[in-house]
Amino acid sequence: MAARVALICWAGFAMLAVLAFGGQTLSILDGAGLAYWRGGDGSPWQSHPRMLEAVRDNTALGGVTVRLLFAAVLASTFIALGRKKIAVVYAATVLGGWGIGYALKLLFSRVRPDIVPHLIHAEGFSFPSGHAFNSATVFIAAAFALSAHNRQLRPTLLCAAIFVAALVGFSRVWLGVHYPSDVLAGFLGGAACAFMAAPFLDRAADASESRGRLPAAGKL
Repeated sequence: MAARVALICWAGFAMLAVLAFGGQTLSILDGAGLAYWRGGDGSPWQSHPRMLEAVRDNTALGGVTVRLLFAAVLASTFIALGRKKIAVVYAATVLGGWGIGYALKLLFSRVRPDIVPHLIHAEGFSFPSGHAFNSATVFIAAAFALSAHNRQLRPTLLCAAIFVAALVGFSRVWLGVHYPSDVLAGFLGGAACAFMAAPFLDRAADASESRGRLPAAGKL
């Protein structure tokens, strides 16, 4: 199931890449998606004075410092609980997703949008969104890792992870530093990496549970 979802996500990513670089239809939608949130002077319309601060806080969840700190704390917690294999798989997923996302940025080399003023400093290429890609990888993979020993929690944790990743993605468009297609492609690519890792996280959990049962079995 997870492999199938990953394949669907990669297919969606590929479709967005073709549309973003091969036609005008998506360009029109991208421009409209950016301009929708701005007034005639390029500033956010109908927003509370603290809205900008809140959106910047949201975007920080997908930034390098916060996401790597989150991943490091989670991996360290798994190690402390004796679940080293899960920690290793999770860390490899986070670092692998980061590498894949960065390679895709270099491959497509899409310039950031200049349709509206940027409300936060941003460097590098635009497609796919690194914040969206990495937040999807880090938080969705975390949901799989945390639910590997109790899979009844998985739907709830996945919904929470997707919600956080969606907040990060929305913030990048609202701040004017990414096209909507950048964010959607980033989310799909990051989610694909996380779903690809899910079977390995589950196997790591199953292996640790089997080891935990061995002493009891030996006494019988």
